[in-house]
Parts: sequence; C-alpha cells; structure tokens
Amino acid sequence: MEDRTRPQFIDDLSEANYFRRKNVVLLTGNVNDIFHNGKHGVFLSLEQELFAELRQKFTVVRVDMSVGMSFFDSVFDAEFSSETEKELDKVCHELQTPYFKNGGLRSRFQENRHNPLVILILLKQLADLYRQAQQIKFAGVKPLCIIVQHAGSLFPAGSPNQLSELDRQRLIFFLGWISDPAFQGSSELVILINRVKSEVNGEITALPNVAHLEIPLPDDEERKRFIFLSLKKETNVSLERGEDKFVSDTAGLTLNSIEDLIEIASTTKKQITQADVLSEVNLVIRSVLGDIVKVKRPAHKPEDIIGYKKTGEIISSIFERCEDPELAISAILVSGPNGGGKTYQLEAHASRSGRIVIELTGLRDSLFGGTDKLFEQLRWYVTTLGKVLILVDEAHTAFGSVHARDT
Repeated sequence: MEDRTRPQFIDDLSEANYFRRKNVVLLTGNVNDIFHNGKHGVFLSLEQELFAELRQKFTVVRVDMSVGMSFFDSVFDAEFSSETEKELDKVCHELQTPYFKNGGLRSRFQENRHNPLVILILLKQLADLYRQAQQIKFAGVKPLCIIVQHAGSLFPAGSPNQLSELDRQRLIFFLGWISDPAFQGSSELVILINRVKSEVNGEITALPNVAHLEIPLPDDEERKRFIFLSLKKETNVSLERGEDKFVSDTAGLTLNSIEDLIEIASTTKKQITQADVLSEVNLVIRSVLGDIVKVKRPAHKPEDIIGYKKTGEIISSIFERCEDPELAISAILVSGPNGGGKTYQLEAHASRSGRIVIELTGLRDSLFGGTDKLFEQLRWYVTTLGKVLILVDEAHTAFGSVHARDT
C-alpha cells in the first residue's frame, strides 16, 4: 500500500503558491474531514494538517471571527503555540509598533473579535509589519500565513451593490488588500476555508493571485489505508462482505463517517453490513443536500424484468454506449404512464453495469445562489461515487419549462 507523506491537496497548494505565485488560496470541499499525515503516522483535521505542513516555512496564525486570532497547539510540540505568539510580539516590539507591542497583539484581536472589518484591518497591519521585517532581513522571521475559517460568511456571494453595507465594506477592504502590488509580490499566504465555493464572493476568486482548490472526498486508496489502520486497532469489528468490499461500499463517505461506523460496530459488537453503509451514505448526503437526493444500490437485474423486450434492448444499448466516454450520451428522456416500470427498468440496467443509482427531486432552490450550491455539492459526490445513474423523477416538475417566467 502506497503511503503518501501528505495529502494531494497539500501538493496542489504548494504548487499554486510556489510555482504559480498564488498567495491567496480558497479551500473548499471536504474541509471538515481528517487527513493522513504520513510523516507522523497520524490523522489530523484540516487546520492541523495545514499547520503541520506549513509551520517550517511560515508563521501560521488562525483567524475565526468568533474568537479573533488564535494559535495552533501543535500535536507534535505543545510549546509551539506560545512560541508563535512570542515571535509575533517580538516583531511588533522591535519594529516599534505602539498598537501591537508589549503583549497587545492578542488583546487587540480579542477586543474586536465580533467586528470582522476591524479584524481584517488588524490582519493587514500585521501582514504589513511582517513584510517590513523581511525587507530589513529581521533575524529568523518567516513569511506570515493566515488561515481564515468560514470565508463564505465573511465575504458572501453577490455583486457589491446587492450586499449589505457591512458585507460590502469587508469585501472592498479585502479586495484592496490582496490586489495591492506590494501584497501580490510578497511571500505572504492567506488561506480561506469554506465548504462551498459558490458561497464565497466571486470578486475574490476572479483576482489573478487567487487560486481555488477543491478537496475531494477520500478515494479508494485513502479509505483503504484508513480502514486497514482502524481495523488493526478495533480487532473485534466484523465486516459482512470483507475489507475490499467495505472499501468500495464506503465511496461517498468521509473518513470521519467511516470511523463512526467502525466505532459503533466495536461498541455494539454488531457486524457492519452493506445496508449499514448505504444507510450512512444516505444520511451523510442528505445532511448536506437535504431530501433532494437518495442513493440506492439496486439488487435486481434485467433478467428479473418480465416483458418490455424491445424497451430493454434500447436501454441496454444506451448503457453499453455509456461505457465509452466517446460514445456516451449525456442524458435520456424516458416517458410513459405512472406505474409502467420506468424507474425499475433503469435501476435493473444500472445494477448490471455496476452503477450506483442517485435519485434527485427538488433541484431548484428559491434562495439566491441556492441552486448553484446544490449542484456544486452534488457534482462533488457524483465525482467520488464514480459510475452512477442519476434519475430525475417527474422531470417536468424538477426542471420546469423554459417558457415559464420563473424558471
């Protein structure tokens, strides 16, 4: 089993920053999961993994608008948090910054933790100080890396004239900061974290020094490594279909969700069945997308269908074409009376072709940007699940008419 020393998104982040000169990076996707750090042989949260990989080259600080600025308590070095704060205080003191010196750094952020615009102004002042310290070659000073959580709440989507006054002020200030040639030419790094890209204002991602990286759900290799290591610790856990099948069945789950399944099985002494895994997949996807989606693994095959021979031949040829991307068609419209077996037949052919079935309803959202958000997250899951059949039942209702004014 290949043991990567770090996740792929860390390599992508390094490439974007070092080779492509992107010093603002938006991370979206699987931001709430855990990730394998091969160097230390542990699984870490996203922020911990970023800190573990960046701490050697950057002075890493964390900003959350609910608590202000905070420092990472390293899982490898308990004193690293206080050392980072001491370094920041030292730079502020040596550069004779009255607003920050004599231990005032943390208090300034703490006092204004519920005022995001002031926090942004303080961050820019701190970044300017670090740039100044590097220009005068201040001993031991590394570039500043700022990790900002919940970027969608801080810089919500929409054109500036649609935003509230406070949202517009924050956006315009941040755009002015990161589009400044002094910042763009610096070694500083700002990492914005948000689950969905469509929630973050597009004015930010449109800038040339901004990169967007989507962290995918764990692939087969990552799930296999995690399950292997977990079962070494939880030796009393039994899998209905074996370890390899469990790996394939858990496509679409985060490592956190797989960990929950294994811990529950270990506690209850019950075997983990395919039905348990499918139930967890549906639970996780519905917690993100709501009731618009349902995942199935049909057990019946075309041989179980009585009649419909000509229809079966047409559907079978369509599925055969979809095995080759060059020949595949993008969509089919299946019409017929209610109760005629349209869904049942399609599920049968999907089962024979090794596809998971995803049923969709209520695709459109009444809120601004809601539909974009649903499709972004749906695409994210479909990409991970691999070969799928997406069924949109009552399509005339789901998509509406192109002639309707409200579509």
